[in-house]
Amino acid sequence: MKLPSRTWQLILASLVLVALQFLVFSPVLDNEFLKYDDDVYVYDNANIQSLQAVNVAWMFARPYYRSYTPLALLSHAVDYRLWGNNPWGHHLTSLLLHCANTVLVFLLGLMLLHAVRLIPGGKLLEGPEAPVAFADTASVVGVFVGSLLFSLHPMRVESVAWVSDRKDLLVTLFALPCLMAYLKYDACRGTKRALRWYLGSLFLFTLALLSKSIAIVIPAMLIFLDMLLLHRRNHGSKWTSLVVEKIPFLMLSVAFGIFAIIAARESQLSDIVTRLSTAQKILLPLYSIMFYPMKMLWPVHLTPVYDAPGIPLMVVAAILCIGITVFAIISAKKGRGCWLLAWLCYIVAIVPTITGLSAGIQPWADRYSYLPIISLMLFIGGSVRWLWERYQHQQVVVRGVITVLSAGLVLVYGRLSAQQLPVWHNAELLWRYAIGVTPDLPMPYANLGVVLESRGDHDGALNMYGKAIAIEPHYADALYNMGIAYEAKQLVDSAASSYTKAIAADRTYADAYVNLGNIFVRGGKYDEGITLFEQAIKLDASDPADPYFNMGIALYYKGDLLKALECFQAAIRYSPSYANAYYNMGYVFLDLGDNEAAMESFVRAARVGSADAQQLLRSKGYSW
Repeated sequence: MKLPSRTWQLILASLVLVALQFLVFSPVLDNEFLKYDDDVYVYDNANIQSLQAVNVAWMFARPYYRSYTPLALLSHAVDYRLWGNNPWGHHLTSLLLHCANTVLVFLLGLMLLHAVRLIPGGKLLEGPEAPVAFADTASVVGVFVGSLLFSLHPMRVESVAWVSDRKDLLVTLFALPCLMAYLKYDACRGTKRALRWYLGSLFLFTLALLSKSIAIVIPAMLIFLDMLLLHRRNHGSKWTSLVVEKIPFLMLSVAFGIFAIIAARESQLSDIVTRLSTAQKILLPLYSIMFYPMKMLWPVHLTPVYDAPGIPLMVVAAILCIGITVFAIISAKKGRGCWLLAWLCYIVAIVPTITGLSAGIQPWADRYSYLPIISLMLFIGGSVRWLWERYQHQQVVVRGVITVLSAGLVLVYGRLSAQQLPVWHNAELLWRYAIGVTPDLPMPYANLGVVLESRGDHDGALNMYGKAIAIEPHYADALYNMGIAYEAKQLVDSAASSYTKAIAADRTYADAYVNLGNIFVRGGKYDEGITLFEQAIKLDASDPADPYFNMGIALYYKGDLLKALECFQAAIRYSPSYANAYYNMGYVFLDLGDNEAAMESFVRAARVGSADAQQLLRSKGYSW
């Protein structure tokens, strides 16, 4: 079947978009895993290293690492099945997802421009036709420019180059088609196809929620689309039906929002936020809203962790935020609602991070802008389209200027992204670069210390932790990791002191309780250690596998075999691929005289990667 020429134009534009992403971002394929959550999510996460049903069920059954992102974990598991511990393949998946998102931005932009266009008489073009039929040259040019500005901007580097940020790529992969399906549903209301598009939009919304909880804002975006674009001329009873049809979306948002709050309840307020003055905390939300548009326009000194600004900059940002909002509202009242639509969609998507309360250790990060900034980039694309058609008498000049400026901006963004990619090549380069950009923050020093410690440079690690603590004396992470370095140097008393200080700095630091408990157990103080493990279990109720495992060891040494067995079994419930728990459970069964159960435990330990279990079975002539 011969495709229309316009369809070929869109296919060619999409291929060019993908090719440009590979041209700029392909160096990421040579990057290493980062000792910065990649260990937690991928190469040290036994539960994603097998696609057995029990592991998949674990991904969906409970939050992990203070968030509920089961589809992100599942994508890591699929990657691990395909590539193992080779980072090349994991980076390839992230790059392909970014390419797909770029094409989706392009297609969504065309659909939105179709919805914006009016035919004579003011009636909105609302047919079931695909946007291809309305993809005129001006629309394709405008949206193409907006898509490139989004995809090649150096703020995208963090999401593409950091394997652990898979969740932002995935939530966008499902959120954009969700909006597109809703636009199709709205275009064919009253037809047999409408229900299919509605259910498709709801299904894609669910997948987005399972990728990252930020998707809870999508129903608000749908309402903004209704108010400012699709049904802006409707009044009265129709609004009731428009709100009612959003109830399934809103119910899912509320449910996942509550789940996200529960999952993150153990998170600590960012140290950066706690050090802000009262005036800075008041200005923080407005500054956070403007942070990403300002970085979008002036993308310099990008870093994995940003320091707090002074009050003058926060005041300027607050004034700009209020001014833009007022201007957008006035424009909407004059019939130009596209600016307000883009601005509101951006704000509602960035809201979960603007106070620093829900953003974990960082109040600002480039990755937080991945989905929210799309609405602003599409607005820029729409503006390019408007300019492309607006000046009929000076078409050649205007279009030439637009082409040169757009190409220049795309080249600048692409070059900046290419320069930013090597920063993320490995964790040591990343944190040394961050120290250079933000030398007054403790986190880069502490994270560099973790990298040095993982390479066996204990003294170098202690030096970095000392610098972090000099900046922030109550920095619990640095104190905790200092304890690990002291233990590696067999300085047990210093390690215990560091863990105690970490607990004093953060009473909810479950890992510090566990490590201090292990020191007591190794010293024969089993009851003291068990008490600390019990506290850790209460503090880390969503994932207490490690405390249960270590308490099992202590109980085994005490001679309480049945309770030790219960602890190992509890560890496995929370972490189905906990190899050491299976392995130690095997020895408990041996001591209890249940050889059959013991061998079954050793086999399961071997299957999930226990080298000790594999060697034991091999020595006895067993296979697994």
